[in-house]
Amino acid sequence: QLTINAEYFRIAVGNRAIKVFQDSIKYQQFWSSNGKRWAALSSYTLKKRAKRHTGSHILKEYGDLYNSIKLNPTASKGLTRIYTDVVNANVSHHKKHSICYAGYHNDPRPGDTYGKGFGTKRPKKYMRRQFIGFSDKIDSFAFSIMKRYLFDSVFLIRKV
Repeated sequence: QLTINAEYFRIAVGNRAIKVFQDSIKYQQFWSSNGKRWAALSSYTLKKRAKRHTGSHILKEYGDLYNSIKLNPTASKGLTRIYTDVVNANVSHHKKHSICYAGYHNDPRPGDTYGKGFGTKRPKKYMRRQFIGFSDKIDSFAFSIMKRYLFDSVFLIRKV
């Protein structure tokens, strides 16, 4: 019974983590009590998006990144692992091929750039827009269901 309940707990916490990370994209800030609002999109990017009719929502132009956040079902016993899929190229909105750009936005390395630049302008640096990581929104949820899945169902003490 403990093994089964531990697996339910792992899946419940994993699903909550996915929701918190997707909410980070939805609310345009890392969804945690210490999360900071992301920098706004540039006027150039907003003009490009207006032409494409893809909206002004940061990191959710097409929804590929948002929909790629998954729970690893084959993680080793007791391990909850959330990851983003490498998004397959969609020729309707990607030029040549798709890359897994989640890491560039979540935690860019110094000097990471994209584009070729134009004229005398340098390529743009990736802006940090963390959406995956440690969040107290997951911890508080985990503690509340830990009681239900592990303690109340396995170590239930009945009053006589």
